[in-house]
Amino acid sequence: MRISSVTATPVRVPIYAPRLHSDGVTRSLDRIVIEVRTDEGVTGLGELGGRSPHARVRAAGDDIVGLDPFATEELRGRLTGGKFADRGGNILYAGFEMALLDIQGKTLGRPVSDLLGGQLRTSVPTTAYVFRLLDHDGRPAVRTADDIVAETERLVAATGCTTIKFKAGSAAWAEDVAVTLALRDRFRDHQLRVDPNAVWSLGTSLRAAAQLAEADLEWLEDPVLGIEGMSQVTARGGIPTATNMCLTDWPELPAAVAAHAVDVVLLDIYYLGGMRSAAGFARACAAWQLGIGLHSGGAGASELGIGTAAVLQLAAALPTLIPAMDSMYSHVMDDVIVGGPLTFRDGSLTIPQQPGLGVELDADKLAHYASVAAEATSANRRGPSSHGGKRPQYPAY
Repeated sequence: MRISSVTATPVRVPIYAPRLHSDGVTRSLDRIVIEVRTDEGVTGLGELGGRSPHARVRAAGDDIVGLDPFATEELRGRLTGGKFADRGGNILYAGFEMALLDIQGKTLGRPVSDLLGGQLRTSVPTTAYVFRLLDHDGRPAVRTADDIVAETERLVAATGCTTIKFKAGSAAWAEDVAVTLALRDRFRDHQLRVDPNAVWSLGTSLRAAAQLAEADLEWLEDPVLGIEGMSQVTARGGIPTATNMCLTDWPELPAAVAAHAVDVVLLDIYYLGGMRSAAGFARACAAWQLGIGLHSGGAGASELGIGTAAVLQLAAALPTLIPAMDSMYSHVMDDVIVGGPLTFRDGSLTIPQQPGLGVELDADKLAHYASVAAEATSANRRGPSSHGGKRPQYPAY
């Protein structure tokens, strides 16, 4: 079996409302859908973030025609140039590895989780991921603590999630503290996480941690940038810490461990260079007594159904995964997979059981959202809308 052709299609899918974060605003979900076809008629699906240069993705697809879809290490070498610390190459490889694992699973008649060690669970709890939102489609903006509590009630009711993640960092830190305390007061039995996306100073992080002590957080994620700053918050803040920013790849692991930088590492299949690498990283974290979770949003925005299915297949095979996985999938208003968006059930997403990733492409939806992406790019020449033309907001220290 050999790869006969590759197609990479940018798409733009609507989300519930524009989301505010420390980098600005995300107005839509921009992704690149990868289709890898073989000479035996098997097609594998992959997904990349819209920030990945489309020309580079197309060139990578051309470069792997003729490759055996089981030769993932040769694939890695071709797409990363043999470098072990190539962020762009890792992200690119992850999207194509996803498609090749999909082919392998379909060929063997087994879900991808079986290629990663076997399925340990059939569903994975996820987060109700809460943002400040701009007004949209007749719905008012979500800005104040009361607004955010009400929006969280809607999300929890819609998904059944018992873990809440609040994306802080788009307003002054004291406002974020007030929102967090309001969420804890309303949701006393839920796990609660806060993520300012590393825009607080060390001093602000420690002040915020002191005020958040009563909130009984599951963790405080990346309040400050870098291993040294995170190690100070971990040592002095009195709250468990998590990261997907100061420890995102293998070369950063020794320094992070030596500095006792964090308590929990949020694995990102893109930053770590694919599902198999992420599974190996989980084992390395276990050796150093580091907890693990699963990150959402690596390589630009959040995942569609293909990328979400890949994360679910990984989650199925991780023996040390305990916390709910991060997911922004509840914000997605449509999808390019057959059957539409995956369904939340009792706060969890079910792991697809069909061979490969377990999802199939809806050709009509793909064509529709490809045309939306093309029209948007032609109109504003901005490409992906993760910043949406809005300047970042940094909280006052």
